[in-house]
Amino acid sequence: MFANASPVVLIWTAVALVGIVVNCWAAADAYLDLHALRQAVATGVEPLSAAELAARELVAWGNIRREWFRVFKQSCFLIIGVVFLVFPPDRPMSAHMTTQATVRSVALVVGLLAASVAMDVAALLDRRERHNLITYINRHLAATLPEPPS
Repeated sequence: MFANASPVVLIWTAVALVGIVVNCWAAADAYLDLHALRQAVATGVEPLSAAELAARELVAWGNIRREWFRVFKQSCFLIIGVVFLVFPPDRPMSAHMTTQATVRSVALVVGLLAASVAMDVAALLDRRERHNLITYINRHLAATLPEPPS
């Protein structure tokens, strides 16, 4: 089935599949951050005001929503790749395309692949920044909390 597949389509499909995995992982991680925040507040580990909790929950829900939209985008790219793997063109593109059409097609494929890779990188960077922000906030809270009585 894949013996006659274009290398571009194989790469496209693989990048989309990796992107779905990365974005699902990042979405699950963002949800775990929200859950950990709620647990810390509920158990008194992190004493936050209602406004602070609401602000941090808003950021957490934004992270979750962003990752699921990325999963959707990557799924669209994956569907396109699968369709081209299952129903390849009858003849190679270069056999019937003008030079201008070939350049446009290459630009389109490279642009869409770059967008897909950029979403993967953004998800990884967002995850890193989310953890850095949580670490910073926790250190700041620990530094401002009074020492417990002995």
